[in-house]
Amino acid sequence: MRSKWRSRVAAAVTFIMMFASFAWAMPITYAANVDSTNVMINGSFEEPEQDGRVPGWQPDEDAAALTVSESVYADGERSLQVERLLPAAGSGAVSDAYAIEPFGNVVMTASVLSDEGKGGKADLRFYDADGKLVSIVSGLVGEPSVKWQSLRVAAAAPKNAAEVKVAFNFNGDQTGRYFVDSVALQTHASSPYLTNLGQQSSSLTLMTAAFGKYKNGQDALFTVAQGDPAQFIVMDVASREVKATHPLVALEAGSEG
Repeated sequence: MRSKWRSRVAAAVTFIMMFASFAWAMPITYAANVDSTNVMINGSFEEPEQDGRVPGWQPDEDAAALTVSESVYADGERSLQVERLLPAAGSGAVSDAYAIEPFGNVVMTASVLSDEGKGGKADLRFYDADGKLVSIVSGLVGEPSVKWQSLRVAAAAPKNAAEVKVAFNFNGDQTGRYFVDSVALQTHASSPYLTNLGQQSSSLTLMTAAFGKYKNGQDALFTVAQGDPAQFIVMDVASREVKATHPLVALEAGSEG
């Protein structure tokens, strides 16, 4: 893969965008589209540049350039090339912003091909209404491979999130090179309805419990699970089967406590 990339580097089309040179560095936010399964603009990197910029993307904060390659791709005829040759060098790409709703589900998928180094990372970056970064959820790009790999990063938007961006970069001072193609972003608003999931007696974290004998002399565990109301639970130690549950109703204390 590496030799093929080098041999065809002369055929690569590289678009270099300097931060200070173009007005397109101003933030762009796309409205949420609840009827769309993929809201990502130019996730395939096939769209031609417009006014010197790759539609939907720009260099990351510490990056000096954005590079699109025509020599390595998963689909179509182009892919994003993410490269850092020196630990202190700028690198990475970040998408334009997409409007989201608090607590909504956000899923990013992409095809990635690691060429050199130890891979990289993909971020879902959440921002509040003032553009302040409030949360980052990341997925890792694997080590060098001859085959394209699938990458998926999913998260629930924080309660104060208003926008999300997708970014591709490296961890810390890692160096390397990888390619990204077929980026998709799905956003789903949280349900306005509450679902009754029943008593929390099937999967519990028990802070304390007591052991003893149940009705037929079998070994049993006695504990209390939080809830409304709380539940007193009797569980068979051997089979881990819940043998009985009893709701605990709070009693109001009198004047004497």
